[in-house]
Amino acid sequence: DEIPHNISDSTATPYRGTGSETLSLPPGWVEAGSTAGMSALAGSLRDVDLHTKRERVGIGVAFVPRSNWQTAVQYRHEEKEGKMATAGSFFFTAAQLVEPVDYVTDQVDASVSYSASNWQAKLAYYGSMFDNKDQSLLWQNAYTPLVAGADEGQLALPPDNQFHQIVLSGAYQLSDSTQASADLAVGRMEQDENFLPATVNTSLGGAPLPRNSADAEVDTLTANFRVVSAVTDKLRLNGAYTYNDRDNDTPQSTYTWVTTDSFVAAPRTNQPYSFTQSELKLSGDYRIDKSTKVSAGFDHDRHERTRQEVNTTRENTVWGKLSRRAGDNLDLSLKFAHAERDNSPYKTAPDVDPEQNPLLRKYNLADR
Repeated sequence: DEIPHNISDSTATPYRGTGSETLSLPPGWVEAGSTAGMSALAGSLRDVDLHTKRERVGIGVAFVPRSNWQTAVQYRHEEKEGKMATAGSFFFTAAQLVEPVDYVTDQVDASVSYSASNWQAKLAYYGSMFDNKDQSLLWQNAYTPLVAGADEGQLALPPDNQFHQIVLSGAYQLSDSTQASADLAVGRMEQDENFLPATVNTSLGGAPLPRNSADAEVDTLTANFRVVSAVTDKLRLNGAYTYNDRDNDTPQSTYTWVTTDSFVAAPRTNQPYSFTQSELKLSGDYRIDKSTKVSAGFDHDRHERTRQEVNTTRENTVWGKLSRRAGDNLDLSLKFAHAERDNSPYKTAPDVDPEQNPLLRKYNLADR
């Protein structure tokens, strides 16, 4: 596959080196406090097309060694190249810049499955590896520097990373009217790209970093269980339970924070947020006649969070619904739901600077 994405064919920029990691101003450039004073701006503009193109190649193989077994492997290699718009700033002066795009993504899907008369199971692996050929974007300051040494700025570009996941799923026919299914997925995300220096402004004293990379690592665990039963020709019951856990094992460190290569601000500590969610859904449908159906259900959602204002949120919802087909082209429905969210005490999140206003509540964490 080839997928072009044309963003703009009427863009102009004074910067040279578009499409690379370094943007420079032309010889004879005149700095000023605003674009009105940049006398060389109009004459130095050059046209540049903003566009990206994805090129994908893939191959898949399926093998059936026996009638009940199937094995499949798929591999896809994608390259994305081009130029996109971004922006950089020095305190309160800003410039639109051209960001280089040179990404490579490799994805692998592999699975083995077995099917019997009343049950089936599947074991699968998924992997995604992302590689960015450009690590950063360095550009010259077109404005008169407000701070000594703020002649260049640097932005980090998307870092190399990878994701791996193993999934086990299955379904079982308990009876002619009842079926159960479940799946379990275990995954890991990693990102250990080397840090850029905190600043390229040498007049700020180097601003040392506490480690060479974030060494980011996040483990995920997702489990789903579902039961569907047609009790009678008119009554159908459904039950579902979901467990979702995100464990962020990225080390905590305190970093020297430099604002737009101009000022050294108060140190900041990274916050490796984690959460666990448990969700239960029970519902039933009853068909009064061929045109009318009533439904009712109960939902329970529990979240446990780390390093946030609320440790635990619990929300219960009851609902009912009436549906009726009033003709070949008209469906009518009426639904009523009542939900209540009851949380653990609201507090100030740790290690957040400046602290949140104690009178405010985040909408997804507040009692409701």
